[in-house]
Amino acid sequence: MEQGISSTDNIILVPKYFLPTIGGLQNFTLRLAKSLIAAKKLVFVLTPEPEPFRPWPIGNKPVIENLFVQTFSEPRDQFWQKLPARVLRGKSSSILAIGLEDHSILDSQLKSLVSLQKEGFPAFLRVATTFDLKSRINLIRAIQLRKIGGLVVLNEAMLAEAMTLPAKIPHVHKLPNPVDSHEFQPSPSSVRFEVRTKFGLPMTTPVILSAGRLDPRKRLELLIEATSLASSAISLVSDFWLM
Repeated sequence: MEQGISSTDNIILVPKYFLPTIGGLQNFTLRLAKSLIAAKKLVFVLTPEPEPFRPWPIGNKPVIENLFVQTFSEPRDQFWQKLPARVLRGKSSSILAIGLEDHSILDSQLKSLVSLQKEGFPAFLRVATTFDLKSRINLIRAIQLRKIGGLVVLNEAMLAEAMTLPAKIPHVHKLPNPVDSHEFQPSPSSVRFEVRTKFGLPMTTPVILSAGRLDPRKRLELLIEATSLASSAISLVSDFWLM
C-alpha cells in the first residue's frame, strides 16, 4: 500500500508563512488543520516567523484546540535547512509543505523535503498559484520533486501545468480549496437587499467578489476579461492591497 499523507496519526504542516499574517495560504492551513484534528490526527504547524505585512484584522484571531504551532525566528532559507533535523527528533509523521518558495529559497525547500522523504517521512508539497510551477521549476528542481511523496495542486489548470514540467512528476494530486457550507450559506433576501443598498450595487446583477493583493501572479486581468465576455452585466467588487 502506498504511504500517503493520511497513513500516519501525526501530521506536520509547514506553511511558508502563517499567523499573525493573513492570506489565502494561512486560511487554507487553518482549515486543513481543523479538518485533520476532527479526523483524530495529531497536527503540528512548523513555520518561519512571518514577515511584518498583512496583519490580522482587529478582533480575535482564530484559535483551534489541539493545534500545536511552533514559530522559528530565522530567515526562511535557514528554516528549511534546519527542518529535517527538527522533524527527525519527533515521532513518525507525514509532512505537507504549503506554498512554493521564491527562487532564492526554493532549492532549500526542495532539498529539505527530499531529505525527509529519504528518512521515511512522507513529504508532500502543495502549490496553489497558477504558473508558479512553470516559472520556477527547471529540470534540476523537477528531478528533486520526483523524489518526494507527491505534489498537491489546486485545480485542473495546475494539474495540466504540472504535466508540462521538464521531468515527469509521478504523483500529482488535485486538492481544491474547501468551502465550509455551515459557515458560508446564502443570506436571506432581506440581508442581500441591505448589503446591495449599502454598497450601491444593482439589485439583480450577479456580483463577483475578489480579495487579494495586486500582483501579476494573481492573474486578475483574466477575471476582468471574463466579466467583459459575459452575456449579462456583472459587478466586480474587489478588495486589493498593494505590497
